[in-house]
Amino acid sequence: MNRRQLLAASLAPLAMRVAPDAVLSNASAATSQRDEKMNTPKQRIIECNGIHINLAEQGEGPLVLLVHGFPESWFSWRHQIDALAAAGFRVVAWR
Repeated sequence: MNRRQLLAASLAPLAMRVAPDAVLSNASAATSQRDEKMNTPKQRIIECNGIHINLAEQGEGPLVLLVHGFPESWFSWRHQIDALAAAGFRVVAWR
């Protein structure tokens, strides 16, 4: 018996304990909860020294500034913005 067969044989009893429908329902519930929590960042344009800057911000709490390199934009941070805001930070990214 090779390693793969041994592993499959040892995990088979555990797989029988879990109903397949329970696994699928938990996964879909977690996905729907995550989607409900996800907010789109609010965008606004500010003017500073004659330059118009597009800001994307989300959340409340201590400020976290996300900086990107050229030619990227705030959109590159979209997943981190949501995660940081969910962790209790106010997140601002600009371009």
